[in-house]
Amino acid sequence: MLMEEEKKTKKGYLRLIIIAAAVLLVLGVTYLILRLSGLGLGSVLDAVRGGTAQRYPFDRSEAGYYAAVGDGFATLSGSALRVRDRSGEEKLGLLLSFREPVLSTAEDFGAAWDMAGTDFIVFSDGGLRYRSNADGRLISVTVNSRGYAAVCSEETGYGGSVTVYNPNGRALYKMSSGSDYVLSGYVRDGSELLVLTLGAQGSRLSLYRLGREGAVAQFSTQDVIIDAGFTDNGVAAISSSEVYFLSRNLEETGNLLLEGKKLVDYRLFSKGAAVLLGDYAQSGSTLKLIGQDGTAEAVLDLPGEARSIDYRDGTVSVLTSGVIYLYSDKLELKGDSPAPSGCDRVLLRDKDTVIAVETYSASVFDIRETSEEREEKQ
Repeated sequence: MLMEEEKKTKKGYLRLIIIAAAVLLVLGVTYLILRLSGLGLGSVLDAVRGGTAQRYPFDRSEAGYYAAVGDGFATLSGSALRVRDRSGEEKLGLLLSFREPVLSTAEDFGAAWDMAGTDFIVFSDGGLRYRSNADGRLISVTVNSRGYAAVCSEETGYGGSVTVYNPNGRALYKMSSGSDYVLSGYVRDGSELLVLTLGAQGSRLSLYRLGREGAVAQFSTQDVIIDAGFTDNGVAAISSSEVYFLSRNLEETGNLLLEGKKLVDYRLFSKGAAVLLGDYAQSGSTLKLIGQDGTAEAVLDLPGEARSIDYRDGTVSVLTSGVIYLYSDKLELKGDSPAPSGCDRVLLRDKDTVIAVETYSASVFDIRETSEEREEKQ
């Protein structure tokens, strides 16, 4: 009788050992998959807990540039361009050999190009639109919300040239700059081209009508403009010290000095601009929303040092050390959330949804409440 009990006990131990070994094997395989995919264990825990966060993993070689495109997400490195839709399904995967990759997007469209070469790509949230080569080495490529691209490249004997392409990749218009160096171009709908150049006397913005030779309007300043774009009423431009607003004929209608603050981040959009300013002592940050007349419509002092902002559909996102904030266009707090560990940038997918970019993955989740509102529910 005792012998029978000992046999049963040994069988029970053997069964436990087999089960434990199987569990360890599963955990080991899971860990290996996570290491190879670049995800952390927290991703699996999020799924097990039934969390609402969705993750887009990307390979270590892809860590580089990233942007929201439509409802999805694009990543670019020297070796690959990948576009994923809202569910995380890959819509575009291109292997590249870019030495100096750059990525830009506008709503549902994006452009990727190699600043050390001539190769550029225009894509949408649904996949590839076209791939082409400029005549000279690329300076910049921008794309608008309708898929029109302004491709700036070097040209022998000139300060550079800008070629406008339609959404199907057909060249529509080209201008070449004389002595001033071309920095960037911007297309309004499919009718106008704005060109930013830099010369000995400072920056110049020139407006061209597609199909007509020569600029129809110009704006010049001794300041160094770093970016520009079309607004509902005309044009917005920004330097490290000032934001300019111009009419459709490039006449100055308003401006805002940044008052000796450090420009940390900015967004230009159809209704104006958002600027994130810091002081050189890194003791605080200020967020300003600027209207098209150059006046600050809303100002908010932020605790600590803010890292980045984004703007979409009347919502502003702010990333500080460890916290993501969402504000309305009046800079009223809409919601906040702890930022994932290692998060270095936050992109808005819509007015309530953010893409928190980490080292080798991006977390997508909604922010609809403040921490105080969550505490009250508990």
